[in-house]
Amino acid sequence: MEILTVISPGLKTEKLRRMISDVVAGTGYDLELVTYREDWPVDYRGKKLLFAVELDDVGSDFEFMAYLKVLAASSPNFEGAHAALILNASSELFSKTFAKLAIFNLNSLGLGFIGKPLVEALPDDINLKTWQRHLPGTRPEILKKLCSDLGFRLSQAKPDKLDRLRLMVIHNSDLRTSNTLMLTHMVIQRLAQRLGERLQVEEIRLEEGTIRDCRGCTFHTCMTFAEQKACFYNGDNFDKIFASIEDTDAIVWVCPNYNDTISATLMATINRMSGIYRTVRLDHKRIYGVVVSANSGGDSVAMQLIDGLCLNKGFMLPPYFALIEIANEPLSVLRNKGIDTRIDAFAARIGL
Repeated sequence: MEILTVISPGLKTEKLRRMISDVVAGTGYDLELVTYREDWPVDYRGKKLLFAVELDDVGSDFEFMAYLKVLAASSPNFEGAHAALILNASSELFSKTFAKLAIFNLNSLGLGFIGKPLVEALPDDINLKTWQRHLPGTRPEILKKLCSDLGFRLSQAKPDKLDRLRLMVIHNSDLRTSNTLMLTHMVIQRLAQRLGERLQVEEIRLEEGTIRDCRGCTFHTCMTFAEQKACFYNGDNFDKIFASIEDTDAIVWVCPNYNDTISATLMATINRMSGIYRTVRLDHKRIYGVVVSANSGGDSVAMQLIDGLCLNKGFMLPPYFALIEIANEPLSVLRNKGIDTRIDAFAARIGL
């Protein structure tokens, strides 16, 4: 029998215990519950991991953060491991903020996450009220179903080995001045050296104003258009993006840091993907980010990609998904100390 390793250093409530049990039931695995420091795993290779968090009124789980700090100092090996996260919150705030911070930290240590890896429970399960429009049952019953479904999807996760890599690169940068795009092209060059004819790259540049932001259609309207591989808005570049995403294995998002966020054009593109993830399987498609900041905040941009694309749209988050750099002058990023080694390592991870 396979084992689901559940790590919950701050486990306190019966509600989180029930959520853990429901995830385990969905996997069909045996449970290994880890709460005390002396029981924290040493070898994570090939494991199916569930992190269970008790979020307090100030948006933290101090026991879990202590676990992360010790973990980071231990240089863990997450090769072949897959993970998900459940969270029981004491308030209506902070749940997504904490989730993407935890996932970013774990991913930076080499852990991959399945698409839509989070089930969160707010007080009175208020966040599940919208689900009641589409699923039968009470909110606790819906929470049970979501946890069970998360467990099943985690049990199905496995390393993807591809004979060929179809890679999509999406940006709205100017090559004449963009550190981020120049860095991305260097990564693609190294990747091409590794894979040769097994690599197929499609680069899409989005001009400013060519992608209209999401209109906020009803669920029914969005689904109707999505079934036709279309959107309420016709005539912009999104139809091409829709088709490209359906055919690709992985997407590299080229993200200069604009006030600690991605560009408005890229954000509009992510917002418009609601129809895609309802009709096309995205959980086996990987996302990567190349982020360059003039000062700081690259982690904020990377976490925005995690939030929009992995937590919400359901793309798989591969280990070490982001290459994050600081460059203060146009086209200066390649002068960063150690940059050549980091480019090589990032290209190697995409090419796995």
